[in-house]
Amino acid sequence: MIVREMTLDDYAAVEALEQRVWGEEAATVEMIGSRHNIFPQGSVVAVDEEGNIVGYAAVQRVNCVGAESWDAITDYGSIRQSHRDNGHILYGIGMSGEKFGVAESVIAYFHKRFIESGICYMLMLGSRVPGYKKWYERHAGSIRDYIDRRSSDGYSIDGELKLYQKHGFEIILAIKDYFPCDKSLNYGALIALK
Repeated sequence: MIVREMTLDDYAAVEALEQRVWGEEAATVEMIGSRHNIFPQGSVVAVDEEGNIVGYAAVQRVNCVGAESWDAITDYGSIRQSHRDNGHILYGIGMSGEKFGVAESVIAYFHKRFIESGICYMLMLGSRVPGYKKWYERHAGSIRDYIDRRSSDGYSIDGELKLYQKHGFEIILAIKDYFPCDKSLNYGALIALK
């Protein structure tokens, strides 16, 4: 699998991939195009051995990140008002993948291109916490209690956060009303990789 910058010719395949992976929450072709036009280096695809696009990811550069909703930090996914050409933080907007290894390959690509090169000093993103609703129904604990909780292997009890932690991300803070997700009770977690 290789990761490369997205081209105009990839739009249809990326839109179809987004639909298969995310359904109603998928990035529209307008969002995909806006992200690519504003920051071409921040839109990439993962291509398998047969030449099929099996992954897509987009990032933007920003100067500060807080406990903001996905809509606020990404300008509703378009990055028109949120991207900063001189931003020193790389912020993940979205990722979709249909093949094992897409996330790892994309994270490695962005880390090498922007963090190791010194262009940005960290990669941050908001993550859903899809195990929170079930945990909350059993324990009635706060979102902070949940994202701080660890399993016996030292990683988060949340499957999605655990995936990111295995790739070196650290959990920074909880985000209320981050993204519409019933399983997360609309919460998210801000995570970072240096």
